[in-house]
Amino acid sequence: MSDTLLDVITDQTTDVTHPWREFYLLVSLELRSIDDLLTIAAQLVGSAVDAEACLVTHTAPRGVYIQGHYGQINPELQAVLEEAERRFVQGYLLPLQQTLEGVTCISLPLAAGHENIGALHVVAPAWPCDLASLQFAAVLLSNTLRRQLVADQFVQAERKRVEQGLAVQYAVTSVLAAAPTLQEAIPRVLATIGERLHWDLGVLWT
Repeated sequence: MSDTLLDVITDQTTDVTHPWREFYLLVSLELRSIDDLLTIAAQLVGSAVDAEACLVTHTAPRGVYIQGHYGQINPELQAVLEEAERRFVQGYLLPLQQTLEGVTCISLPLAAGHENIGALHVVAPAWPCDLASLQFAAVLLSNTLRRQLVADQFVQAERKRVEQGLAVQYAVTSVLAAAPTLQEAIPRVLATIGERLHWDLGVLWT
């Protein structure tokens, strides 16, 4: 999935000369999951600065922690990335350059307003590294994550509405099937709908 989407991004941006052209298109794609978005973002950023590795982390609603990787993550690099993440989640809202186990790591916040929703960690980028471009990438990715979260919330709300409607329909059908007459079923139907949809009052006018 991720490789296919990355190929699409590259194919559709070959006429643009900006070195971050793929990232421009990334913000307009409707990806099927946050996991795919983070993985592609890590690949784009890591390859753009010729980094040894790249890690994108995101704390989604309800505390779900998601990651996207780029590069060969051996145990030593994994330890560097984990330490970079541990230090950064303490509330940094500005880029942080640090040397961990002799390796240079640049960490940038992914923010929604003043809230830190994740981080972009780039390990051993090629020098000279354009920090402004990395900040630009972090801003684009932050905006993409915000839009994706809003879209996910809408889909979840719509799914819940449909499931609730089907449950009410099934319950009403069961009441109608069990009632001897329609007249006897009506109060039970109103009670069933009212209870499941949390109505305060239900009245049938005939």
